[in-house]
Amino acid sequence: MKRCLLLLAGLTLPASTLSAQLCRGRPMTRFSALATRTEAGNNGGEIGLRTSSRFGLSGNVDLPADQPNGSRVVSYGGRIFGTRPSGSFCAMTGLQMGMAHLINAEGLHVNMRLRQFTVPVGFGIGQAIPIGRAASLFLFGVPQATFTFRKATVYSRSDTTEVSEAPSGLSFEGGAGLTVGPLLSRFSMLKVRDNPWMWTLGVGLAL
Repeated sequence: MKRCLLLLAGLTLPASTLSAQLCRGRPMTRFSALATRTEAGNNGGEIGLRTSSRFGLSGNVDLPADQPNGSRVVSYGGRIFGTRPSGSFCAMTGLQMGMAHLINAEGLHVNMRLRQFTVPVGFGIGQAIPIGRAASLFLFGVPQATFTFRKATVYSRSDTTEVSEAPSGLSFEGGAGLTVGPLLSRFSMLKVRDNPWMWTLGVGLAL
């Protein structure tokens, strides 16, 4: 169960014209698409859209790989953000939903269904550094408060037990990346509450 909780938790930031969502580490002009791979083996994707000079939306999905015993885990959600025209600072919130069906969870010969809903509230700070006519380095940091509701239903041969909890805490994601024309690559480190740091690699398009 602890491994599943870490997977779900991991799955919740003026020189360049790719300014929108620079503060979240996803610089773009109007649209971005990013494929990700995490240290835990999660494969994910995210699409971002700039709706105006000060507002934007994004949606994401994460699919952990190689779950034991046929277990299934998925996390998906969205963000809305308000930003300065330069993209160097933004405030954001959203909703991340995670669901898991664990078979023979933790080797205890029980099955478990886990649902988790997380509301992040935070801000991002970013800075682009031009290194050529069509290339820029960028740095970013995103501190957030996370409010979570989690419900687990444990099934055994003789009984069914439900457990609910509502933990809250702080998270931080920071990293760096490179844009070359429409191509985007990034590396980040994520810390959620007292869980270990987890790295993520991402590649995609920024248009």
